[in-house]
Amino acid sequence: MVVSLMKKSLYILCICCCIQNCFAQTFLPDSLNQGSIKTAFLSQKVDFFNLLACSLGQKNAKHAQQQERYAQQSLKLAEELSYTKGQVDALHQIGLSYYRRKAWAKSVSYFAKALEMLQLNLFITKKASLLNLAGVSYTYLNKFDIALKHIHEALYIYQSLQHQPGIAHSLVCQARVFIYQHRYQESLTLLFQALKIYQGLQNQQEVVHVLIKIGKVYREMSNTPGAIKHFLQALDLLETMDDPRLMALVYRKLSSLYNLLDQDNDSLEYLFKALKIYRTLGDDFLITNVLSQITHRYFKLKNYSMTIHYGQKAHKLGKQFGHHSKAMWVWGIVGLAYGGQHKYDKAVLMVNKAIKLMKGLNKEHYQAFLLIHLGKMYISRQETEAGEKCLKSGIALAKQGKIIKYVMIGTKELYQIYKQRKNTAKALKYLEQYTAIHERILSQKKTRLVASLYHAHQMRKKQLENTGLKQALYLKQQQIRQERLILWLTVGGLALFLSGIVGLFLGFRKIRKSNRLLRAQQAQILLTNTRLQQNEEEIRSKAETIAQQRDRLADANQSLQENAQTMSRQKEQLEVTLQQVEELGIFKEKMMSMVTHDLKNPLSAIIGLSETNVSITDQHMIHKSGKRMMHLIHNLLDTQKLKEPYFQTQKCLLDLGNLSTQAIEQVQWLAQAKKIPICHVIENSFTVMADPDLLLRVLVNLLHNALSYTDGIGRVTICYEFATTDFVKIKVMDTGIGIASEDLPFVFEPYCSSKKNQTSTGLGLTFCKMAIEAQEGQIGVESKPGKGSVFWVRLPLVNRAAQMLPSFLQQNYPTPDDTFLEVVEHISLQPYLKQLKQCSMNNLTGVNAIIDQIDVGECPHLQAWKAELQMAVFSLDQSRYRALIDM
Repeated sequence: MVVSLMKKSLYILCICCCIQNCFAQTFLPDSLNQGSIKTAFLSQKVDFFNLLACSLGQKNAKHAQQQERYAQQSLKLAEELSYTKGQVDALHQIGLSYYRRKAWAKSVSYFAKALEMLQLNLFITKKASLLNLAGVSYTYLNKFDIALKHIHEALYIYQSLQHQPGIAHSLVCQARVFIYQHRYQESLTLLFQALKIYQGLQNQQEVVHVLIKIGKVYREMSNTPGAIKHFLQALDLLETMDDPRLMALVYRKLSSLYNLLDQDNDSLEYLFKALKIYRTLGDDFLITNVLSQITHRYFKLKNYSMTIHYGQKAHKLGKQFGHHSKAMWVWGIVGLAYGGQHKYDKAVLMVNKAIKLMKGLNKEHYQAFLLIHLGKMYISRQETEAGEKCLKSGIALAKQGKIIKYVMIGTKELYQIYKQRKNTAKALKYLEQYTAIHERILSQKKTRLVASLYHAHQMRKKQLENTGLKQALYLKQQQIRQERLILWLTVGGLALFLSGIVGLFLGFRKIRKSNRLLRAQQAQILLTNTRLQQNEEEIRSKAETIAQQRDRLADANQSLQENAQTMSRQKEQLEVTLQQVEELGIFKEKMMSMVTHDLKNPLSAIIGLSETNVSITDQHMIHKSGKRMMHLIHNLLDTQKLKEPYFQTQKCLLDLGNLSTQAIEQVQWLAQAKKIPICHVIENSFTVMADPDLLLRVLVNLLHNALSYTDGIGRVTICYEFATTDFVKIKVMDTGIGIASEDLPFVFEPYCSSKKNQTSTGLGLTFCKMAIEAQEGQIGVESKPGKGSVFWVRLPLVNRAAQMLPSFLQQNYPTPDDTFLEVVEHISLQPYLKQLKQCSMNNLTGVNAIIDQIDVGECPHLQAWKAELQMAVFSLDQSRYRALIDM
């Protein structure tokens, strides 16, 4: 509104100048020199261009180029006329145009030219104004000494003129220099002095500007509540003024402060107030900025639908009015919002497009923000490689733009990636970087806080010293007055004795009163000193607190180091586990080789013998080979079965002599093949309570092992003896190769065999140990290399007088070779044989079901025939199977 009124006034002034010029040309007396008329008109034109440039300079920064154009025209015309004031004003406006565009070096050069043209006593206030502007420009160029020199010179001029607004302005400029030097407490002192002057002048506009600057200083000091307090004071004053643009600026400042406090709802409230004002003013450039900030706040709150809504608006306005960096940044945030809605493909396209288009705009902080959040989005999709790449690019841009916050976020995410990958070295590297940045930020905050407290203490101390000097000066003046009074009273007393005595009395009373006053003042000084000491103690306690926090940080670092050591130990454990897995793989290959070897020989015998006309001898060999295979498979299956928690033994009374005889019969084929005699020594009858199947298998395994490891003219012996009165010990002895002492502890381990016999599975002894322990017995071995081995089994005895031996163990079962059936037995099998002939041998389930129905009773021939038939089915021996069911 103010700008529009000024524009109208300029137009009116221009029209008045034109009318005046026409009137002067029409009614000029003939004697007037036409050259002077032209010069006066051109001077007015110079002033008009300068005034027009000044009005444009009071708008926003985008009119700065237009301001420079009018000022350049004014300067060119003023130089032609040698019009000093016009040149100075034009140089002033050109410098201001560059000042508003933040081209500090060029602004300083034009201000310097203007200062050179100013004489000492002419345009003195203009000179002071230019000095302040030049000082501020030098501040932005980091030439603080030159800046302070110019500002002090301007302050001296204003003080000599007692120009209060100029003094206040110079104080504000000097405070700006101190802000850039991080001398915040001194800058606050100057700003409060300027604020007091403007309040005395009732210049509300400048009071608001100073309050805003004070709020900015408090924000730099990390005193967010103090900053909010002064911005709210400025807002209260603005509500009584007609300056909506400045009010919108304060709203945005308050929004950023509440954003720092993570009070995003309050932040959004002030942003919407600013947006309403800018829409009323029709400032599309600032509308785009505010919409982009609203988009960012909603994204921070994870309200993705609102983020997309306002982001699209900001992007549209940014593209429309050439604000490309904001448009692309908001486009990237909208893409991230789509990622938050799990629309990842669309999100990735939008964010990558925004990053690509911003590469030439020198907006590293925008690119870093988008890259780091894009990396986090990739990580959430388990695309860690793409996420790692984006995070590293974002960190590099953040470091280039010195945006420590984004560097810290990126390094933390990289640490999490490498931690999940168990890449300890890189995880520790990024953890150390994150910790260092975090400690650096904390240290900066603490340093700033300590510096602020120190400056406050120094200023307070200085104020108290000034107060003490004033009090001392006052006391000195009082003392001088007292001495003069005493001198006057003494002279008067010489004239008038009486009046002198009275005067002395009165003087004495006054002295006593003064002494009382001095004592009171001394007490006040002591009290002030006490308070100063308390302040020093408080500062010391805060310093101790900071030291304690530093110790806590050191403890945290130590904890991190311990975590790193723990991770290292875990890595070593993983390596050990990996080695065990590799060893297990090697063992698996060995195990397969052993099983293959154990099955290969009997299978080769079976296949070789079955390819020719099978004789009775060949049938015996095939049967023996099948028994060897069955023996191996039983070892494998029974060992696994004994490991099952629900396995239960079927115990009954057993005669060890009969059971051992059956075991000898089952391994007799091997003994005959190797021509090794088996000696069965029975001196006493022993009865035990045990599972007959398991114990028979144990004895078969022990005898089979003894025969397998005995060659030449060796011998195998099985005997019994009392271990104690309640236990019997069964011994299986051989004269074989024996077992090395280093192998003895492992003979009962699964898949363990002697190094000289690595092709055997080694499950037989494991089965023996598990079967005996399942029956509450014990098993052991005694051996020496080259002298044979003794395997013993220790079982609890049963009183023979109280128990009777089961009859089935007293019978001598025929071998499976005795397959001759009597006529009656053959007739009883006819129904089952008919079913077996109708059922294919490939249908193992059906065949086994029919065989299980056959009741052999106590007929030894039927038992042998059924066992032989089951063996043929198990070994898939088609010819033997047909021979058995066709007989």
